[in-house]
Amino acid sequence: MHINPQAVVVDLCPDIPAQGAHAAAFVLWTAYHFFPSDAIHVAVVDPGVGSEQWFIHVAGQALSGLVTAYACASEGTLLALVGSSGFLEIALRNGSTSERLQVARGAQVQVRSSV
Repeated sequence: MHINPQAVVVDLCPDIPAQGAHAAAFVLWTAYHFFPSDAIHVAVVDPGVGSEQWFIHVAGQALSGLVTAYACASEGTLLALVGSSGFLEIALRNGSTSERLQVARGAQVQVRSSV
């Protein structure tokens, strides 16, 4: 705040749950019109801050942590998630993981936690 000491910072809702991007969007959408027209709005939604991170490697390919659903990854992206059966699933959104990585069922998967 040393650049502009007169700047006012308003934390609209510190209680939005982790990974609550939709909730954050709703809060901003319902609140922005109460601010002056020249107000600058900044939203920080980083569900990884302060939480445990997972590092997953399959066939030398690093995956970027866990997602909560297949739809969370864009088409053609490798992803990892804990499926409805409770097992770790490695997948290629709308594609063949085994073809992309040249691996078969039973391939070694390395999982490491940040803590």
